[in-house]
Parts: sequence; structure tokens; C-alpha cells
Amino acid sequence: MKLNQLTKSRLLNTQLKNTLGYLANGGITPIYEDCTHFKPFFLVVARKHYSITRKSYPALNMTELKALLKINQQQYSDVKPLVEIKPNKEIDGFDVTTIVFDQECAALATGSKVLIPETAILSKQSTAEKQLFELTTPQGVLFFSRSGTSTHSAYCKGLIQNIAAYKHSIGLADDIEPTIISQPAYFQFLAEQFNALAIADLAKVSVFNYQHKIKSTQLHALYWGPLISVTLYFAVMAGWQWLSINATKQAIENQADNANQLLSQKQQLDDLNNKVTLLETQVKQNPAVFSDWDIVHSALSTGMLIDKFSSRQGVITLSGESKSANTTIAAIAKLSQVDSAIFKSGVRKYRGSEKFEIEITLHTEVPAGAKANG
Repeated sequence: MKLNQLTKSRLLNTQLKNTLGYLANGGITPIYEDCTHFKPFFLVVARKHYSITRKSYPALNMTELKALLKINQQQYSDVKPLVEIKPNKEIDGFDVTTIVFDQECAALATGSKVLIPETAILSKQSTAEKQLFELTTPQGVLFFSRSGTSTHSAYCKGLIQNIAAYKHSIGLADDIEPTIISQPAYFQFLAEQFNALAIADLAKVSVFNYQHKIKSTQLHALYWGPLISVTLYFAVMAGWQWLSINATKQAIENQADNANQLLSQKQQLDDLNNKVTLLETQVKQNPAVFSDWDIVHSALSTGMLIDKFSSRQGVITLSGESKSANTTIAAIAKLSQVDSAIFKSGVRKYRGSEKFEIEITLHTEVPAGAKANG
């Protein structure tokens, strides 16, 4: 459900107009010009008054991550930061985006209960793959872009003097046309974007301002009138979010042992790949003087990872894995010094590769000047 479905009610619509403000330029301005008794409850904060940091935490479970973030947040004595956590399977961890409000915002927002970064509102709207905005806000011209789940924003100043410079600074193509919103229309545009938010998304992009105690009369006022509906929706969404986080936490903890084992195996494979790459480089840089080196080089050229090599009385044994065991044995069998090449044991499938052992019988005599075909 979206907010604009709630504000179809005249009472709720009037209440929203009287409680939605914009913080910029050292003051708070009503977003709706026709508000009658302005008292900001929801406060959209200009991009100038907060910083955005993004950091990845590899090889952590949710419990460890939350403990670490809790320690980091203890340094903020004013308004608590807005934190967004996204799982990242590629690093077996999480990507964390943190929005920290500055001291001027904390001082001005003492009477407001919910703080919302203006770029967070924009990031939750369109389903288009790429977006680009040039917004003339009360704080200045703001450039905002979204590509997939990644967002960027910057004011028009310093090295970024126009939309073209902004595109180049973040690697956007020149042919992407921006949506331009002038200052007279900006508050109307912002109000439309706010009303189009899903209630679930509003909970994700909001920070409750608890730096000052709320008077009992203000608390009772929340239970009178249309705002009780909004309060109930916040409670429902908070509960849903708590259940989602705990479900994710449970799933991650259940797979922690498997994840650690996979990480250890990956590190072992990386070490082995580095050794094989070094050996392959040395083989390519030096002529194949001995027939054994020709055979090893031929196996490596097919992508084989050699675990074991042995040679005894004209018989060579290679153990390892490659994507295609048949390709490897065929390349070895083509060599002039090879009399026969057979699989000593069966070929086993293993995580997209084939593990095998090849027994290679050499000719008793190799003609002078014979060279490998592979």
C-alpha cells in the first residue's frame, strides 16, 4: 500500500500538508503552500545536511554485523544514522549503506519526529533501470542518478559545474537525458514522490528522532484523529521488518558452517591456481627439453590443474582435474613421445570439473628432433 491511498481521506491529506516540511538553508519550510497550521512531523532533509558512506563486510553473519554496527553507532549522540543492509553472496557477507545527519540538521530538527533524506525518497520510486535528474532545490542544483540498485548524487559546484561533468564523474553515458525540475516546481515534485512511497519503503528510509523526550501531551495527540492510522501502519511494518531480519539471520546462521568451509576451499583453490599459473608461465618461457615437460605443458594447455605427477620406468602418472578429461587425454595422446594414454581410474564429476588420473606410457625410443603436436 502507498501513502497516496491513505491521503485520499481529506482529514489525512490535511494532516500531511501541515506536518511535512523541508530542512535546508538553516531553516524548515512547509512543502505544501496551502498548509494552515504548520508543525513538521515528517521532515525531508536536504542532501547538504547528511553524508552517505558505503562499505562491504565480507565473511560475517548477521549477528556479528549488527554487533559491529552497534559499536559504530555509539559515537553518534544526536540523531542516529540511517543504516541499510543488503546481503552480498559474492563476498559471503553484506553491503552496508550509512546516512549520517550533520549537527546543523540535529539542531534544527528538534521538533520533528521523523527525518527522511531527500535522495532516499528518489531512490525508491521508478522501476526504470537508469534515471538521471537535475533538480533545482532550495539548497542549490542537485544532480541525482540511479543505475540498478546503485545511486549517486552531487551538488552543482567545484569541478561539477553542469550535468555533463556529473555524468563523466560517475561514468554515465552522454546519451542519457536528464529529467529537469525547476525550483518553483521542486516542492510539488517532492510531495508527489513522497506520496508515491510504499508504506514499507517509508519505514526503510526514515529515522525516528529521539534526541529529545516527547511530551506526554504530544504522545496523546498522536492517538486522536487520523494519525492513528499512520501509527498503526508503522507498527505493522516495523514488525514485518523485524520478522524479515530475523528470518534472514536464521537462514544465514544455519549456513554459516557451509559458508566457512566453502571459503576455506576457495582459498585452497586460489593458492593452487597461483602455483599452476606460475608453473605454466615458466614452461612457456623455456623450451621443452625433456619429454616429461612436453606432457605437463600439453596437459596445462587444456586447463588441467595437476595435483600429482610421478614418473617411473617410462610410465608417467598425472592426477588432477579439468573441465574436460577427454580433451586433456586427447592432447597428451597426440604427443610423438607418447605410446599410450589411458584413464587409470574412472572420471569423477566435481563442481563443474572432472577429476581423473591418467597413466601415460612413453615410447622406448623417441626419434631425434621429435616435437609435440599440442
